[in-house]
Order: sequence, then C-alpha cells, then structure tokens
Amino acid sequence: MRMILFVARILCAVSFPVLIISSTVSIYVSSLHLYNYDFEKYHISEVTGISEAQLDNVAVMMARYLGGKSNTPQVTVNRDGKDLPLYNQKELLHLADVRIITDLFRILVIASLIVVLITGIMLFYREGAVTLIRQMRNGGIIALLFTGILVIWAVLDFDSLFYLFHILSFSNDLWLLDPTRDYLIMMFPQAFFNDAAITLIATIIVESIVLLAAALIIQKLLVKQQTKA
Repeated sequence: MRMILFVARILCAVSFPVLIISSTVSIYVSSLHLYNYDFEKYHISEVTGISEAQLDNVAVMMARYLGGKSNTPQVTVNRDGKDLPLYNQKELLHLADVRIITDLFRILVIASLIVVLITGIMLFYREGAVTLIRQMRNGGIIALLFTGILVIWAVLDFDSLFYLFHILSFSNDLWLLDPTRDYLIMMFPQAFFNDAAITLIATIIVESIVLLAAALIIQKLLVKQQTKA
C-alpha cells in the first residue's frame, strides 16, 4: 500500500500541471479571438489579398477544425474574381498533422482530470487533506518550473525552440511551407507564433501561481486547524 500511495502522490502532482497546460492549449487553439487578432495585427488581408470578411470565415473554420468540431479547415475564397479553395494539398496534410496534436491535448485534459480525481480521492481518504494539498502545491511548482525553462529558452533563442518543436512534433517536412505561394504561412507567420507562445505561457504562469497560492493558503489553514485540534 505504501508503494501505491507513493505512486499516487507522484501521479497527482504531475497531473496538475498536465491538466493546466493541456486545457490552456486546447482553449487557445480553438479561440476565434486568437486568429482574428493575428489577421488584424499583421494586416493579413493586405498580405494575401483576401478580404477581411473572408478571413473571418477562415478564422471560424480554423478554430472549429483545431477545436475538434469540424472535419476540414478548407474554405473557398474569391481570388481574382474566381472562387477557389484556400489551402493546397500540402497545407491540408500539415493541418491534419496539427489536428492530431490538438486532439492529443484534448485527450490529455480528460486523462489528467481523471488521474487527479482518482489519486486525489485516494490520498484524501488514506493520508488526509494535507497530503492532497501538498501535491496540488507541488503541481503548481512543477508547472512554474516547466514554463520558466520555456521562457528562458524563448528569450535566448526562440527560433531554436520553434524548430525543435516542429522536429519533435512532426515526422515529415510538410511544415516547411513557401511564403510566396502557401496561404497558410502567409496568414500565420512566425511572428504570430511568437505572440501565441507569449500569451500561452503567460496564461499558464498565472494559472500555476493561482494554483500554488491556493494550495499554500489551504495548507496553512489545515495545519492551523489541526494544531488547534
């Protein structure tokens, strides 16, 4: 039983940051605001020649596709007076690879939540609330350490971090797109990913601090209550 509880403590602590990160990523990739902000900030309508009204539809389809609510990101846009599909086959294949990753994050949300609930209940009934809150605290610390490393790396050399992410995430070179003819990279330049990474990491840091602060406050109250008892 000691070994089982030891493993439960580790799984519980690790599952908290996994839940925070995976849920935050899942929310952002399906955020319509994220794509509309990118299109407006980097003047994508001027870059691509696609009207803002059509880009609104592009954003909706991308958010739905990466959010798991649509089977294709493809849209028809009017270019030079002709209705044509926006993405070519290479772009669609790359987006299919990206969809696999976003699907994985959604699975991680469910899996980590289940682990947190199971291990949390086990620890609460076997070792008490203080032990459970300690794992919550440890989870916040782990999340902060992980994001801290990413922040330092991104500040020192974002390009290498961006490159490593693609090498580890994709088993092909479909992500190497041509900015002169592939609309996907025209609409989502590297600057977009810089902004998205900053927003994502900042959100995770805030969530981790809230988790850590809540755990420390609850832990202090529980210890104080036990001392009085």
